[in-house]
Amino acid sequence: MSKKYSTYSKAALVLTALLLTVFTIIRLVLMQSYDAENGFYQNDSLHNVFRYSLIAMTVIVFAAAYIYIKEGKNQISLPESRIIRIVSFFPVCVFTGFAVYCFAKLVLPMFERPGVADIVMMLLSIVSVLFFLSYEAKEKLGDSRALLCSAPAIVLLALVFGLYFNPKVSYINHSVVLAFATSIFLMLTTLAEANSILKRPALRRYLAYAPTAIVLSFALSIPDIIFAITNLNAPISDIYYDIIILSLGVYHLARLTAIALEKPIEEEEAKK
Repeated sequence: MSKKYSTYSKAALVLTALLLTVFTIIRLVLMQSYDAENGFYQNDSLHNVFRYSLIAMTVIVFAAAYIYIKEGKNQISLPESRIIRIVSFFPVCVFTGFAVYCFAKLVLPMFERPGVADIVMMLLSIVSVLFFLSYEAKEKLGDSRALLCSAPAIVLLALVFGLYFNPKVSYINHSVVLAFATSIFLMLTTLAEANSILKRPALRRYLAYAPTAIVLSFALSIPDIIFAITNLNAPISDIYYDIIILSLGVYHLARLTAIALEKPIEEEEAKK
């Protein structure tokens, strides 16, 4: 990575860390006036600040990445590091736990039967675990590892459909809408990671989506989890959805950190 792109990635990391903190705090405040029965924030003014600030951040990050970063041979692969391998055990535990949880709902009569979306998520969670454990075998797996990488994205797609068609949850619920947006950006970020595995240019599109995906995942999941613990009515149908989203947010924060900490090279060498 050139010094120019190294500087940009460091700035992206600092901005992401700052914004995820700010937006998580804002949403924690919003949840104090959350109407769980109807799914709306009662503090309209703060909600407007939260909403339009997120939109502005998304547009600015996307435009900056596509204007500032030029695709080239040096932009093909995202860097790997020990921090990613360590942090990847978090989604491994979460996806394993979700698969066990859904299986228990299938076989144990005391639990409510899982829906179609949960069953799809259960099966693809197992594939997702294989992806996060596949770093040591990446040379042997080659391009086929990109198929494993797509599993978390399809889990999120099933999550979106599960929420949308859940009759117990309004699809215009403010928390559900945020879950939709978060899932979309995490899917785009995951597909950018798959491009890297396939040796296709990935840095520009990864940095266009990852900061927003990370900020949204923290701003959605942490307040939702706290609200679910302290209130009888959780903002979305299954709090485990928030845990999945948080695990992916933490994973991509680790990957963004790895990109920012990668040792820069000279411009002439980067162009080779």
